[in-house]
Amino acid sequence: MMLRKCCGLQMLGFGAQLGARPLGGASTQLRLSGRPPLTSSAAAALRLPRRLVCILHARVSKPVDVDNRRDLAGSMRPPAQQTGGARNKPVHRTPAACRWRPALWRRPCRAAAAAAAAAAAAPAAAAQEAPAAHSLRGTARVFKASLDAMLGGYLADSPRAVAAIERLLPGAGGYEGAAPSLPLDHVAFRTFGAPGLGIDALGAALASFGYARQPGAAALDGGRVTAAWFALPRAEQGLLPRVCVSQLELDSLSPEARAAALRYTAPLAVAFEPTAAWAAALTRALPWGPVALDDFCVLGADSEYASWVLTNGFSLAHVALSCPEEHGGLEAALGRLRSRGFALNEARASDAAARTASDAAVRASDDGLLFQAATVADLLEFWFGGEAEPRLVPGSYLKLVERRRAPGAPAARDGFDAAAAEAFLRSTVLAAEEAAALGAAEAEAES
Repeated sequence: MMLRKCCGLQMLGFGAQLGARPLGGASTQLRLSGRPPLTSSAAAALRLPRRLVCILHARVSKPVDVDNRRDLAGSMRPPAQQTGGARNKPVHRTPAACRWRPALWRRPCRAAAAAAAAAAAAPAAAAQEAPAAHSLRGTARVFKASLDAMLGGYLADSPRAVAAIERLLPGAGGYEGAAPSLPLDHVAFRTFGAPGLGIDALGAALASFGYARQPGAAALDGGRVTAAWFALPRAEQGLLPRVCVSQLELDSLSPEARAAALRYTAPLAVAFEPTAAWAAALTRALPWGPVALDDFCVLGADSEYASWVLTNGFSLAHVALSCPEEHGGLEAALGRLRSRGFALNEARASDAAARTASDAAVRASDDGLLFQAATVADLLEFWFGGEAEPRLVPGSYLKLVERRRAPGAPAARDGFDAAAAEAFLRSTVLAAEEAAALGAAEAEAES
């Protein structure tokens, strides 16, 4: 009898999503994955044993440790008192709408409340990508799966980006399960230029998946940041995105900032292999221990890029969506975002890449074939070592790319534009300025 009831539960699509309120009473709700809530009376009609329901409820509501980066919408409570050498990670109460994913719990994005309503429409959008995904084999297929996992973490921690994706692609990217349906132009990582952590480390991992480093390296931020990009052989480029990796040259930092960075990077110089770098990108785990607030401030005063890497590690710095010209291009996409008041990375007077006078958010390449824009980065709550309260730090951002085809060319313009790439470093700088303003306002309100 118990087996039959459990099978019936599974056939109904019962997911690990239960109401956070105590069981019992008319207000109790049991949530089905992608379905409306199931009341306790309906559960009783199914004759579900109360012990089984309690076990499922405990499985979901039990607090778990997660990474110390959380977005502003996440519920959290202060971490337990730390002892020497303890990991400084908060304990979060898992929200009722949380979905179970292998190896870790992820709180859904702000748009997760609309995920159930969009679930019926999402399969149609995802199905358009199915033939390409199913055609992948070997290392390409494994890379696609790992990239989808990275995108799930990116979406979970980037509510602004998620809201923008929902606006641009309704029902096809606003929640974790829809990552495979995103039309990616490229993804980007930031690193420290240190042994085991720089472009060479991620490049070696990418090489195992068939990616090759492309000729030329861009010098950004006055030569302090070096950027390179990787791509698959031409025959496979339409199935998987380009990958951009940049690194901060530690020698360009002030002596005090360089000493702060080396406190985290030097211990990893020997033992940190490319596979570990890829695993850190996959899991969004910081490769070093708790981050001291003083070190973060010292690095931030010299280079916002450095402080970003210190708190975000190998997490995706940005995800770039393709905006084909035949679908309205970048202009139409920005129009949809502006109609909802999204904050964009606007050009400054000194921005050499702002060659599109009609739109300050668009950076155009010299050849007039590559047009790009970006949102302002999300803000995350980060727990620094020894601190009683979290601090706001910049997270990741969303980028939009339109590539045009030159007359007579067989394909659209490829590659990257160094001037535009440098301008988009400001997406996290703007977020850092926003975090500082919010912190100052909060301190003033408390005084």
